[in-house]
Amino acid sequence: GEVTQHSSSPSTSPPSNLGVAVLGTGGMLRDMALVRGSSVLVAALLLLCALCGTSATASGAAAGVESPFKEEAKVPELCGSTCGDQDGDAMHMKLRQPGALLSVSGGLVVCDQSNSKLKFMRIASGKAEGESKTLVTPENVDMPAGVALGTDGSYFFTDLGNQQVKRYDKKTGVTVVAGHKSPQEARPEEGKGVMATMKAPYGIAADAGMDLYVSDMLDNRIRRVVRLTSVVEFFSGTGAAGFKDGPRGAAAFNHPMGVTMMKGSLYVADSRNHAVRVVSASDGGVSTLAGSGSRGAADGKGG
Repeated sequence: GEVTQHSSSPSTSPPSNLGVAVLGTGGMLRDMALVRGSSVLVAALLLLCALCGTSATASGAAAGVESPFKEEAKVPELCGSTCGDQDGDAMHMKLRQPGALLSVSGGLVVCDQSNSKLKFMRIASGKAEGESKTLVTPENVDMPAGVALGTDGSYFFTDLGNQQVKRYDKKTGVTVVAGHKSPQEARPEEGKGVMATMKAPYGIAADAGMDLYVSDMLDNRIRRVVRLTSVVEFFSGTGAAGFKDGPRGAAAFNHPMGVTMMKGSLYVADSRNHAVRVVSASDGGVSTLAGSGSRGAADGKGG
């Protein structure tokens, strides 16, 4: 197939934390309301309040600032209290740099990255209810970065610190699916199960057949773990940082992070290309859905 080359100037700064939730500096997981209009002043106020450990609404009443909105846009607290590590009821639960979230029946699975734990939080009607609990402890994971749901009800997650993909089942506990720890300078290798190596497995998604797709952030590739054979293969990308659409062996990514599977395609947050890429699950070919390769903040159509 034809290869499309994009011009870009990838950022040399570390990629921002990509996720579906917003974490305040006090460790509070918040359900952020969508704010429209003149939001710069409000955003600054919320940031100041977060740094000072106080709360505020969009009215800015605490600071004597006139609201640009007719109604207050409140930021309700979903769970968490302060930075830490504690299970319990929602408002006393403590997290430390939670990353990826997975919506499951009855609640959320949270990658509590800096605590090296996988946690479950019960949710009903948009509110945290009941007790949160730890599913996977630091004895079995070193910085979980991504989590996906298998069709059998198990959770597959990436163990960033140990460079592995693991599976959690409530009956059998934690097992290693793929990878083993290796020096960062070592070249990633294909292989069966634990014989394969990855540099920095980050995002993970599962298809209907429970093949797994993993973004290897520092190797700039998408890996696939084939369920029937346990083979871990290079599915898409050359390994060299770049911004290129095309067939699986010619396409290029730059620090791919979050991934999700939808209708036979894998969607990839290509962090240092500032783009969302689409990978065909059938042949690994890559196209760009949104983003031009340049940093910015503008709505629009595609790239």
